[in-house]
Amino acid sequence: MSAGEVATGIPASGITPRRAYLQLLVTVSVWGGTFTVAKQAVADVDPLALGAGRYVVGLMVLLIFVRAQGGLTRPGRRELVLCGVMALAGIVGFNLLTFAGLELALAGDAALIMPTMPAAVTIPLAVVFFGEHFGRWQVVGLLLLIAGEVLVFREAVFGQELDGERLAGVGLFFGAAALWGV
Repeated sequence: MSAGEVATGIPASGITPRRAYLQLLVTVSVWGGTFTVAKQAVADVDPLALGAGRYVVGLMVLLIFVRAQGGLTRPGRRELVLCGVMALAGIVGFNLLTFAGLELALAGDAALIMPTMPAAVTIPLAVVFFGEHFGRWQVVGLLLLIAGEVLVFREAVFGQELDGERLAGVGLFFGAAALWGV
């Protein structure tokens, strides 16, 4: 029994392993279906309107929680600038490129590319901008990530027609993933 468990063998958090796995399964299912649902949505709604609407609803829910917790502290100028940059890159840019890419390429392309690319972007950026050390295992992990992505994507793409429009959509997915990694 670990230090985090009570005498019953249940983790101190109160969540049983079965419930934790169920929560993980729900999370994976929701994330897995995101690109398929978004592909259907961009067929009917402009990508900019879709992205904006998504975050307006999220903001309203967040404001309810913030108010219930007693309000928000006023951020300083530096925090506002950082939040602005992150919002432009990780929210506006990410959504615009993702939804625009879904108008051109398959939802499966997005589902294959986007979950892994932020790591491929973040690790090199952390080395360049923050002086973090790029250890041997990080190199191995990054190479495995890229090799796996190439293998899976190669099978998905080469069995189907790859025209300029689809390639442009895939390029937008890579751009969106890079913005999310920033």
